[in-house]
Amino acid sequence: MNNEPRYWHPYLEKAYQHLRAAGRPMSAVELASSGINRTTMSQLVASGYVDRPVRGVYHVPSPDDDQRVFWAAISLGYDSVFCFTSAASFHGLTEEGAGIPDVAVPEDARIPARSSFESRVRFHSWPAAARVDDVESYEIQGVEVRVTSPARTVVDMYRHSTLNRERGIKPVVMDTAFIDCLSRYSSEGDQNSRSRALRRIAEVHGCWEGISAISTVITATRDRLMSF
Repeated sequence: MNNEPRYWHPYLEKAYQHLRAAGRPMSAVELASSGINRTTMSQLVASGYVDRPVRGVYHVPSPDDDQRVFWAAISLGYDSVFCFTSAASFHGLTEEGAGIPDVAVPEDARIPARSSFESRVRFHSWPAAARVDDVESYEIQGVEVRVTSPARTVVDMYRHSTLNRERGIKPVVMDTAFIDCLSRYSSEGDQNSRSRALRRIAEVHGCWEGISAISTVITATRDRLMSF
C-alpha cells in the first residue's frame, strides 16, 4: 500500500474514499452506479493506492487482507462457484492450502486470460445445473460467494480423481486429496445426515458404490487403529 502523501484532483480522492468506505472489493459496474468510471479507477491503480485483483474489480489493500479478498473479487467478476480443493479447504475437509483457487464457470463462458488476475486461478467449465445443485452461498468480505456443499465437494473430488473410471471426466484431483477429504467428512458432524447427503448426491452421479467401498475401508482402518 502506498503511504506517500496524496496530491490528487478531488475526483480521485472522492473515488478513493468511496471505495475505502465500502470496506470490500467493488466491481466497475457498482462504481459506475456511483458516477465513478474505469479511467478514474485505472488512475488509482496506477497510483498504488488501489489494487485490481480481478479485471473490473477494485479494492483498497490492507495489511489484514488474505485469500478471502481474492475469492470475493473473483465472485464479483465472474459467474463462479468455488469447487474441488478450494471448497474442501473452505469446509475444513483438507489441510491442503487452496493456494490456487478452483473455480467453476459456465461451460459456454470464455476462460479469462491469466493477465486478468493478480494471482493464478484454475477455471473449470461446468453446465448450469452443476453450478446450482448442492451449492451454498456465503458472505465473504461483504460479497456473496458460492461454494459447493461439503457432500457435493466429496463427490466432485471422487469423480475427478483417477479412482473414478467414468469416461469423459478429466482427472484434476489427486487420489490422496480425495481420500483425505472423505476421511475428514466421515469423522465429523452428524454422521447420519452427512451420510444421507453424501449418498443422495453420489447416487445422482452414479458413483455411490465406488465412494461407499472406499469409505468402508477408511472406517475399518480407523476402527482398527483406535483399538490399539
